[in-house]
Amino acid sequence: MKTTLISILLLTGSFIHSTLSAQTGSRHSTFHFSFIPPLSTHGNLAREYSNVASFNVLAGISRDEEAFTFGGLVNIVCNNINGFQFAGLATYAGNNGRGRMFGGLANVVVRSY
Repeated sequence: MKTTLISILLLTGSFIHSTLSAQTGSRHSTFHFSFIPPLSTHGNLAREYSNVASFNVLAGISRDEEAFTFGGLVNIVCNNINGFQFAGLATYAGNNGRGRMFGGLANVVVRSY
C-alpha cells in the first residue's frame, strides 16, 4: 500500500505545474492529488495552492478550486470554489461557492456573493 501511494504521488507530481504568484502570495497548480492532508502532492503547503482540478481519496484542503474536485469524504477549500465539486460527506468553502456542489451530508459556503 505504501509503495502504491508513493508511486501515485510521484506520477501525479510529474503533471503538476506550480508557480508562486507575487501578487497574491498563493501557488497555482493544474492538478492536486491527496490521500489525507498532508499526504498529498502539495504536502503541508496544500492550503496555499489554487488548483484547477483535485482528487482527494479521503480528504483534501486547498486555497481555491477552479474547475473540478472529487473527495471521498471531505473537500475543504479555504477561499473560493468554482465548477463542479463532489464529496461523499461534505464540501466546505471559506469564501464563495459558484457552480455545482454535491455533498452526501452538507455543502457549506461561509460567504456567497
